[in-house]
Amino acid sequence: MTNFSLGQQRKGSIVSEEHRAIQLLVSVRNLTEAKAALEGGADWIDFKEPNHGTLGPVNFDIAQEMVSSLEGTVPLSAALGEFVDWQANPRRQLPKIPGVQVIKLGLAGCGDDHSWEDNWLACYEFAAADCIELVAVAYADWREANAPDPWRVIEIASRVGAKFFLIDTHDKRARSSLQVLEAQVLSALLESAGQLGMTTVLAGKLRIEDIPAVVKMDVDILAVRGAVCRTDRTGELDRMLVKEFRDSLRRAARSIV
Repeated sequence: MTNFSLGQQRKGSIVSEEHRAIQLLVSVRNLTEAKAALEGGADWIDFKEPNHGTLGPVNFDIAQEMVSSLEGTVPLSAALGEFVDWQANPRRQLPKIPGVQVIKLGLAGCGDDHSWEDNWLACYEFAAADCIELVAVAYADWREANAPDPWRVIEIASRVGAKFFLIDTHDKRARSSLQVLEAQVLSALLESAGQLGMTTVLAGKLRIEDIPAVVKMDVDILAVRGAVCRTDRTGELDRMLVKEFRDSLRRAARSIV
């Protein structure tokens, strides 16, 4: 399975609802959680450390252990923190996790930095040179996070033909993406990115109750963590909660075909 199958399928065309299935991405912190997510029906596994923030960088050794066990089963991605951390690195080298071709860097703190656009484009090219796809990350609560306007993120990402566009929330203690942005605005952002050939990913404190609303949007992947943990997003991931979320997603998707 290629990591870029969704983006390639959509490039230059709109996928009909009849043939389009929304995938479930589950963020995990270790191999035990990864196996539980797969058993629960996750279509995509994302590596992160939730105790270190929204896109908390995964521990390299733990990531390598997961890759060794999971490579070739489902697409894999990894969170590497915020883009400002990359900008602050004099050598500007992206951490590389062999076997992971999709990486995420958030844009919190870049709202007042007029150079973020050129720097992000340079970062994208650095990643592409190593056959790594950098996800274009927009925060629904972009004002509070001092991040760029999501529409601007889409515009910049389109310049290099980015394959992935993610909407997430920066403050996991506050509201969800669906509560921060009006449904019409959220839907329009996802539709715009999709029409530009990007695989669209929606995250940000999504709950199982949100599924009926989000399946009506032009979204390819739903990304969750807290909704499938026993307590909050920093707690232990539960295989049965993953299965429940996945089954609800399938039922809701079938209901709108």
